[in-house]
Order: sequence, then C-alpha cells, then structure tokens
Amino acid sequence: MADNHFRNQVLTKLFHSWKNFADQNSVKSSQFISDSDSAKALSLDGNAKKKNRITPGQTGLRNLGNTCFVNSCLQCLSHTQPFRRYFLSMQERKGIQHRSEMDIAKEITFSIRKRKADGTPLDEQEQSLAVNTFNLFKVMWAANGNWPVISPSAFINSIWATLPEFRGYLQHDALEFLCNFLEKLDLDLRNKGFFFRTRTGQKQTVVSLFEGKVTSQVTCERCKNRSNREQPFSFVTLNFDPDTPDPNAPVSLLDCLTNFSNPEKLEDNYQCDKCKGLQSATKKVTISELPDVIVLHVNRIRWKGINKHKIQTKVDFPLRDLDLAAFASPNSKDTKYSLCGVVNHSGRHFGGGHYFSYCLNTESSGWVSFSDGLVTPATEQDVLDSQVYLLFYMRNPLFKV
Repeated sequence: MADNHFRNQVLTKLFHSWKNFADQNSVKSSQFISDSDSAKALSLDGNAKKKNRITPGQTGLRNLGNTCFVNSCLQCLSHTQPFRRYFLSMQERKGIQHRSEMDIAKEITFSIRKRKADGTPLDEQEQSLAVNTFNLFKVMWAANGNWPVISPSAFINSIWATLPEFRGYLQHDALEFLCNFLEKLDLDLRNKGFFFRTRTGQKQTVVSLFEGKVTSQVTCERCKNRSNREQPFSFVTLNFDPDTPDPNAPVSLLDCLTNFSNPEKLEDNYQCDKCKGLQSATKKVTISELPDVIVLHVNRIRWKGINKHKIQTKVDFPLRDLDLAAFASPNSKDTKYSLCGVVNHSGRHFGGGHYFSYCLNTESSGWVSFSDGLVTPATEQDVLDSQVYLLFYMRNPLFKV
C-alpha cells in the first residue's frame, strides 16, 4: 500500500513542480502560494457533495507543492479530539468573527487573490496560526459535509509567514514541522489570550495537551550520589536497538520504549558534584509527568559516517490500551492510551518520498487513510501494517468513539 502511495505521489509532485514554476511568473512564490484553479475545483467539489455528502473530518488537503508533511500532521491533529474540539469552539471566544463554512472555505482557498501584485505582506489575522487552524478545522469538520477536498492555501501562507524555514517547495521532516508549528501556535494563542483549564485546573493553551516531563537521574558509580534533572517534552523519540541480530525482523513498540528507559552507561565523562571530578555513571530516564496526548517518534534515521540512511524496520504497536506505567513515575495515573492517528513515510530517503496518515474518525468510528487530497477508508490491519514514523496516542479517559 505504501508503494502505491509513493508512485501516485511521484506523479502528483511532478505536476505541482511544473505548476509552481509556472505560477512564479505571476506571483512572488517566495512569499505566497498560488492555486489558480481553486475556484473551479471548489465549485465542482461543492456540487458533487450536494449529491453525496461526506462524513465530517474526511476532507482531504491538496498538496500545494511538497506540503504532504504539513497535511499529514494536520490530519492527525484534527483527529486528536480535545485539540479539535478546542478550535471548533473558538468562534464563541472574543476576536473570532462569526462566518459560515462556505465563506471560510472561499477565504482558505482564494486567500492569494486578496494580495496585491506587489507582494503586500499578510496582515495580523492572515498570519495568525490560531485563526487559520480554526478556519481549516471548521471546514474539515463541517456538519454539512460539502468538501471532500480543499486547498489549504491560507494556512500554508500563514506557515510561510511565521515559520520561514518551511517556505518554498522542498520536502521537510514531519516531526520538525510539528514541533515548530505547536511552539508558534502556543505563542499565538497566548498573545490572543486563548487559554483553557487543564484537568489539574491549570490555565494553559491547548498545546499543553502534548506536553509532559521527563526526569533524568544520574548515579555516580563511585560515591552513589544521585542527581535529578526534570525537563519538559512534547514528543518522545524511540530508537531501534543497534545490536538487534536481525535488522529486518519486526520490533515491538514496547521494546523501543524499554530501550528509551533502560539505564545508559556514562564512561568517565560525568562531572559528579560530590566527587568533584569526572566519573563513570549510570543515567536513567523516567516520564515523570505523562501528557494527555503523547507523540511517539520512531527514529528511522541511522548515520553511517557522513551518510544518512532510512531504517525500514517494521514496528508492531497496539491500537488500544498502550500501558506506559512501566516507563512512568510510580505515582502516575491514567497510564493507558489508545491510538488516534499515525504519520507514515514512504520512500527510501526522508529528503524525498511521501508522508501520509491514518486517523481514527470519531464520526464514522473507523480508520481513514489521508494521502493529501486522496481520502479512502482503511482497516485496522492497514494501520498495523504501515511503516509508522509518528504515533499519536491519547489517554483512554479522553478517548470517545
């Protein structure tokens, strides 16, 4: 299935590369994305769905030139229930204009047409990641189900304005984008005063759903002194065991988590505060505060000298009831999680290839495959057989299907 996705996307990206080159003659592509055929496409999509409406949440996102890394992350975020619900309720908050889904859909798709030929910069509202995320989610989850696919031009424009490192038509790492996007989104929400109360009663932005804490405990082998350091995290990177006898054999997600938490030897390079010198030590990492949504990053990159290779090893993972109790502090509660989305990468190298996602749609109670604008039903086995790169797990008490 991944090979089919890859072949389809090669043709799609060839078309977009040619189209983007042609668009540069009329629009400054270093600043904005153009989608010259959006009016016709939106009209056709709307007419088609008057006859056969789609399930909310099953709207595809067109590839606007190597934007699959953005689209796949957005689909997983929109299928993370508390994250989506927060944005869909933003219209009730101060500063968000009340408009219909049709008006928003037109703005999302035709935003480039409002710009002047001299490249007038986006205004504050047009740059806002919070406003553009709200607009996009509202159309994707419209109850009338009018849009099987939409061009997220306005959202990409806001990404280019606020995250210039992702500007242009190069492929980027999905995890790198996700982390930078959530960081800038958090700042935008704070600046606008958009907060919510966490389960513990704290006043935070919705990005805090993904934030936890890890404690690194280092024990000096000479004097047995222990030093603890707590750090926040928004994702957990899991590495493959380099000593695995058969690198082609599947590995379990629990084995990867065990590798993450296993004690690590520090040979004569730990500065002990008590011994006042370099000593051998042991370092152990524990999740001291579990987030409501934990993003697990399967590190598929392995360096051989100066060359970077992609690890193709299959990872076996559970769809339900992933128990993180063994990797968390003893007093942790609600340690069981269920999967709501995955980001996959097909291809031999991360500099190219294609990102797509599988998401659990709560409206249909089934899994859906999102490959940019191509949206198809998926089975649980399709998800389990995929070459996962990012896994979005949500705490069971928050999971409602």
